[in-house]
Amino acid sequence: MGKYKMLRTSIYVLRGLGWLIFIGGLAVGFLAWLNPEIIVSYGVPLFGGSGISAGLAIVFVSTIEAVLILALAELIRLFISMDEGLQKLKDFFISGK
Repeated sequence: MGKYKMLRTSIYVLRGLGWLIFIGGLAVGFLAWLNPEIIVSYGVPLFGGSGISAGLAIVFVSTIEAVLILALAELIRLFISMDEGLQKLKDFFISGK
């Protein structure tokens, strides 16, 4: 359990970051849908003059980013558990001789 302390910490950081991006993207997308002038003030043209397309795009992109970051955290956790399992398997076969 003492191995890979920094990787275990990075799992929690990545999970928090993924959820923060997801929730923040939902909030910003909802605000862009309610008040499209915010998007226009940053120089982003709106399609059809409404904030619905901008809001949906923000929500879509933030969801994709959040899923990728959460998947990276799970991938790191998987590699750590694979290492622990292979270590137990090695110890089992070596001690059996």
